Amino acid sequence: ACGYFGGWLDNVVMRLFDVIASIPGMLLILVLVMALGQSVENLLWALMISGVPGYARFVRATVLNLSDTEYVQCARSYGTGNFRIIMKHVLPNAMGPIIIMFAGSVSGTILAAASYSFMGFGVQQPTPEWGAIISGGRSFLFNAPWISIFPGVFLAVTGVGLSLLGDGLAKFFQVKGH
Repeated sequence: ACGYFGGWLDNVVMRLFDVIASIPGMLLILVLVMALGQSVENLLWALMISGVPGYARFVRATVLNLSDTEYVQCARSYGTGNFRIIMKHVLPNAMGPIIIMFAGSVSGTILAAASYSFMGFGVQQPTPEWGAIISGGRSFLFNAPWISIFPGVFLAVTGVGLSLLGDGLAKFFQVKGH
């Protein structure tokens, strides 16, 4: 709605996201997790809140670009309503880049959650989470290194796999769009 219609709604929402984005991400996440409590849900909420401004700006820019295309202007010239233009032309063409951005950022979010748990600010033992398991296994590195090695390897493989999935989706949507 902000990208397509603009106006006062666009200004209010984007300024709100500017305020959130002006706070350093790590500080915002740490404050939210400490205020809400250390749990998986609260860590994910904090990661989502800190990431929303980037997604909002990306979606807005994508919709702004699509709103100025020739086929949208042609639909407007025929008297097609805004809702139909959004549902038939803008939204389907915006979904490709949005899915690609989301798939690309999932691995970063998993890594960030594991990093906060490793540092002691996220999920705590006995809840199984890769960062917490790696952190808990640090004292056993000389006697039982697999306690930290296997979760680290799984974390790396998951991150690489999700990044490759994002790359594959990018190639799929580029080919499909031509």
